Amino acid sequence: METRQVLLADAFADEPLGGLPVAVVPDGEGLSGPLLRRIGGEFGAAGVVTLQDGRLSYFAGAGTDDMVAGAVAGGTALVERGRVDPGTHTLEIAGVDAADTGADPEGDGEGAGLTEQVIEIDADHTVRVTLSALDCGSTSATNADLADALGIDVAAIDDVSADLPAGRIDGYGGTLVAPVNFLEHLSRADPDGEDLTALLADAGANRLCAFTFDTLGNDTDLHARTFDPRADGCEVPASGVAVGACGAHLAGNPVFDGERSAVRVECGRFLDRPATIGTTLADAPAVSGKALTVLDGTLTLPPEDDDEIIEV
Repeated sequence: METRQVLLADAFADEPLGGLPVAVVPDGEGLSGPLLRRIGGEFGAAGVVTLQDGRLSYFAGAGTDDMVAGAVAGGTALVERGRVDPGTHTLEIAGVDAADTGADPEGDGEGAGLTEQVIEIDADHTVRVTLSALDCGSTSATNADLADALGIDVAAIDDVSADLPAGRIDGYGGTLVAPVNFLEHLSRADPDGEDLTALLADAGANRLCAFTFDTLGNDTDLHARTFDPRADGCEVPASGVAVGACGAHLAGNPVFDGERSAVRVECGRFLDRPATIGTTLADAPAVSGKALTVLDGTLTLPPEDDDEIIEV
């Protein structure tokens, strides 16, 4: 049977088994999209990045996925192994709805032709992805609605909403952002799946990102938790799209009075998958991070018409 090298890279991870896992196939020549997705599914990965005919490609996994995490994981792992050089590259995106790529900021099905994303890989293996311009606006969800969905006291949101209200960020499926006063309160968030699904459906968004300026680290500016009913336990350890939405939201509000152009965001701590993501404060934020390769092995592939991976 045919075998291929497969890497598992944790995007944005601060330590091994942190961040968001993405499968990377350095040599994807001749492999179909469905088979590549099955490889990712074998590892429970958010998606798969591969090189085919010299082109970087990202194949979304089932459920939640994050194109930014794919770019970070694939870019870092492939540069480390000398398969691509630092510099500017084009990542071809396959199998992501237009709303999830930013091509359809209103989520109405228009713009499905966007299939590429420019990424930059620095010499130190930091990967940077500049998102499409995000439209920031208010949300019909009240503070009480957000607090009920998160399972926290509404006072934790009311305390900051006068200076920094919650909002809805269009693009990439839509993100609700909800500032919370202290990490103590954000740490208690435990959304009910049905309540979260209903809130997001009413808002026309895929995810809810709750964040606070109260952080665990001295070198980070925000602590963020991203909740998505499609994820196990309704929470994603690290989301480049959600952090980018926070960057756009902060850019549209007088939080830093123009004194900051970028922030570092810690996340994943309450899932024991610590991660750090950088984002600029702009309506088209540049999201950045590194990845850690935690597995480098050979996978035995089934025939294309078979239905399961044989062995690792």
